[in-house]
Amino acid sequence: MLPGREYGLWAAISAALPIILLGVAISAVGCAPVTDNESTENQVYRLPWPSGSGEYELQDIVLQTFTEPRKLRGQVAEIIVDPRVTGGQLIGEEPIGRWTETKVDGVIKRVPSDFVTLQAAVLYAHHEKLNLIDRSLGLFASLKGPSKIGLLSRLSDGFSTQLILNNAIFDGRLDVLFVVPFTGPELPISLNAGIIAHEHFHRLFQAVVLRRLQAVPLQAAVNFDDHLCQGAKVSATEEEDPAEALGGLPLESQLVPLKIWNQTVLRGVNEGLADFWGWSYANDDFFVGRSLGEQEDSARRLDRKPAKLPSQVAFRNTLITIGSSGRPVLKSESGRVAAAYRLGTEYARVLRTFVDAVEASGVDREKARAQVRRAVGRSLENLSIDISALWLKSELNPELLLRPVVSGLLSSGSGEGASGEGIEVLSGVSVRAVCRELKALNASKELLGESCPAESPGETP
Repeated sequence: MLPGREYGLWAAISAALPIILLGVAISAVGCAPVTDNESTENQVYRLPWPSGSGEYELQDIVLQTFTEPRKLRGQVAEIIVDPRVTGGQLIGEEPIGRWTETKVDGVIKRVPSDFVTLQAAVLYAHHEKLNLIDRSLGLFASLKGPSKIGLLSRLSDGFSTQLILNNAIFDGRLDVLFVVPFTGPELPISLNAGIIAHEHFHRLFQAVVLRRLQAVPLQAAVNFDDHLCQGAKVSATEEEDPAEALGGLPLESQLVPLKIWNQTVLRGVNEGLADFWGWSYANDDFFVGRSLGEQEDSARRLDRKPAKLPSQVAFRNTLITIGSSGRPVLKSESGRVAAAYRLGTEYARVLRTFVDAVEASGVDREKARAQVRRAVGRSLENLSIDISALWLKSELNPELLLRPVVSGLLSSGSGEGASGEGIEVLSGVSVRAVCRELKALNASKELLGESCPAESPGETP
């Protein structure tokens, strides 16, 4: 892409957002340029924000840490415009935030004056809210410094010079979220609360789970560059030559080498937990499709009840296809990536059923989402320990990777009261509801553990 072309793309998107920009223009009438000289206390930003039912509308959002709005940075995130990697370091244009402001009864209200500033403000605002969740779950200490976010990122797919569009990519090696140009008719990814939370979760997973794996001998761990909609862009039927893929080994039991199996399962876990994180934050069943369209929404929305838990047998079948010779062969890398995303959707839907079960037991829905999200967040350390112990020894069992989440959700559920984080632990009624859901999904005894005892005769279901 020619230098400067991306600004034309963003201008086109601006034209596609008449409601947002009209609201900004109306709010900006009679306002003065903003400066960074005043305290951030009581500063309000007029931004497109999810309404709670999934739809977006302009709302007044209070930010406490956006200390340098003219430089698009604050305590929790730094926005980098047109980022480039030179000598292993991330550099970019000196960002300029353009604002207008009013001050009423001591409250400063700031309105973005261009689309880049609008995107930066929304990204920052969501990261400030997500940062509060990180702190409540004890995950903040795992993160190294503020989030780095690249806007107008020009990235290729690694196989050609063609630029990636309509996507968000977290690079764990650089610890940077890249937001690439968006050309679709839907909600831009940079404004989508669920996708922003999805990508932020990848940073948590990198910091807690993948970082531990990096210490495993023989460099067995992999840093995944996350492509949000990768699963919709790859074929599930491409194949490799079996002799090349397997060193000539004909046995079907050896079709999927241990390293490939574990890498693919790990990617599925990462994507699945990230999808749940995005859904639970935005409370939006349509959050993927809201930006990526109906096809991706149909494949990944979470309000579809899973028939059973992920299993080793079922997952192995998704990694194998029939080659031109008529023999079973290992799918190509793109096919395996597609399988990982499908596995991730299974994980996310199972977690969503836990929320539904807790809510059905009489818990407010927002609280039910927070309880399951808390179990997911606090399970990451134990999940990293389990994966690291098995990484070079045996296949990861897709079902049993849910054990830290299930244990964390149910183990403290026999009592009443609060967790100390403003989230009540599950009551006995809610625990039984989740256990019934697990049993309906044919959970193994290993997953149920001691947290799901047999129900007493005559107990109300």
